[in-house]
This record gives sequence, C-alpha cells and structure tokens, in this order.
Amino acid sequence: MTGTHEEPELKLCQGFWHRHDIREQDPAIVAVDQAICTSFRLADKWGFFDRSGKLMPEATDYFGPSNTYMFQVPELSCEVADVPDHGKAGLIFGGRVNLHFGHFLLETLPRLWSIARAGLGGRKVLYQSGFALSDWYNRPFVKPCFEALGIRESDIVQCTGPEIVRDVLVPLPCVQQNSWIHRDAARSLFKKIGTELLTGDDASINEVPVYLSKTRYKQKGTGIINEIDLEENLAKLGVEIIYPETLSLVDQIRIFKNRKTIVGALGSAFHTAAFAQPAGRQIILAHNYHVNSNYRLFDIAGGNDPEYYYSNNIIEIGKTPEISYTLRCENPQAVARALYDLI
Repeated sequence: MTGTHEEPELKLCQGFWHRHDIREQDPAIVAVDQAICTSFRLADKWGFFDRSGKLMPEATDYFGPSNTYMFQVPELSCEVADVPDHGKAGLIFGGRVNLHFGHFLLETLPRLWSIARAGLGGRKVLYQSGFALSDWYNRPFVKPCFEALGIRESDIVQCTGPEIVRDVLVPLPCVQQNSWIHRDAARSLFKKIGTELLTGDDASINEVPVYLSKTRYKQKGTGIINEIDLEENLAKLGVEIIYPETLSLVDQIRIFKNRKTIVGALGSAFHTAAFAQPAGRQIILAHNYHVNSNYRLFDIAGGNDPEYYYSNNIIEIGKTPEISYTLRCENPQAVARALYDLI
C-alpha cells in the first residue's frame, strides 16, 4: 500500500526576483566645482546637471540593473543662461526625498554613508524635494535617522527651482533598488543610525515571539485582507501582536534588537531590522514563492538572514480601496498554526 505525502502548509520561498548583487568596495565620491540643481518634480523635468545642462549620472537615482530613470524627465526645464545663482556652496549631495518609509530607507538615506563615517565636515546636505523642508524633516522616521547622523534641519538646503550650486561632494549611493548594494558602506550606515538611537538601551532578550500586524495600517501597498483572522489565531497561541505604525522608530528597532523571534507578513516594517545588527530571528510570510529583491538588499545591509515562507492558502484577489495588491488567507487557522510551529 502506497503512503500519501501531505504537502506542508508553509514552504520556503525559492528566491528573489530582480538582482541583489554585492559590491565589496565603497561607492565613489565625486567632487563637483559647479552644477545646476533643481527641486523634485514628479514625472517632469528635474535633476542634477553639470554647468552645460547635461544630466550628471553620478547624482541621478536609478532603478534596477538597467539603470531606469525614476519619476524623471532627465532634462533641464530652462536655458542654462537663465539659471540663477543664490550662493549655495559647500555641500554634500543627499539626493531625492521619498517619504514612503521603505523607500526613504532605500532612496533617501543611501548617499549618507560617507556622513555616517566622517560627519558633515562643516558642509550642509543638499536634497531634492517637492515639499517644504519643515514638512518632511520632522516626519517620525526622518528626523531620528538624520539626527543620529548629526544632521539637523538647519544642516539641510534644497532648491525651489533650477539653481547654481558650487563645491558639491556627490557620494554615489550605497544601494540601488532591485540591483546592488555596497555591503560595507550600507552596513555601517544603518549600524551607525541604530547604535545612536539605542544608546544606553537594555540589551536583554525577550523570549516572547511577536507578530507584526498591518491590520491598523491604512492605505497599504500590499496586504492580507483578512489578516485580523491570522492575528487572532496567533494571539490564541501566545504570540504577542504588535502594530509597528503605532510605535516610534526607536521602539520598532528595539523589537528587532531585543526579541528572539519576529513573525509577520512581508512588508516594509521588516526593513527596520537593518538598524538592529544583529536582529532577532525573522519568519516572514511572503506573497508567493518569489520575494522582491529589495528585501534581500536590506537583509545584506543589516547582516540578517530571515526565513521567507509562502503558502498556497495565500491567494491574490486584486485591488481594493485600502490595499493596492490584495491577498486573502483561505485558512487562517492552519497558516497561523504553521507559523507558530516554526518558532
């Protein structure tokens, strides 16, 4: 009589889609005597240009291994002769401001690796943003990161339109999304921020496992529409439920630093683990058998090795008003039990 093989509820993911190459050397730092900098203008003409009006690739953010432009028409919006000079000089180029938490870490921080190592050196940081400085600097995840690097609001300058800037150091980014990471530079950047924010913290480990829930987070990019059922089943098994968006950035880092096991559905809350170094064990419920390579880039930045699992009971159901990429868990009790059994 032939026995039957029962398929496991959770299976290890089979890899990452897109690239996640490791670069051993540090990024370059390019010294620029004079350039033209603009503010960020979504899907319009903006960028960082040399004195002739040609886009400077060293100061341009790209996506993926093919170096695709992001939200940008790479052209100057006026004649070079019409660009004003308001005396901005002695700067370090920080790049573009993105105020989505995960993309802030992936797109706004990566040029600051040189500041994490050597400080400002008397310079100010030049950022490209479509917002007033006071509107974005004081965001609850922005200000702590910048202050940990010694960057105060008064240390930041930005242009409201095309403007001549002089004596600018342009550090190339230590991470390019879905592409590559300069491991040592990225690791030192995230470690510097995490270490500064957790100075004097209690280093004892809490054995109680936690589940990072998205059920209280509005306008999710991705999510399980009935995650509350998964959450309730895990709570019955003794897993503590935590809602990351209700915590400060420091408290979120503490979770990864001080908890032995962190469980949750795939999401940008897990990027915070890069600050912990080392973080606790992470068990992540993915959307399917492949994971976006940006997650791997953060794993490398933090020196972490999470376990990514998928379930055939997690299915895509399309877009809803609150979730752009919506999933449903067909058997929350079974999935919760399988997650708990991994702990």
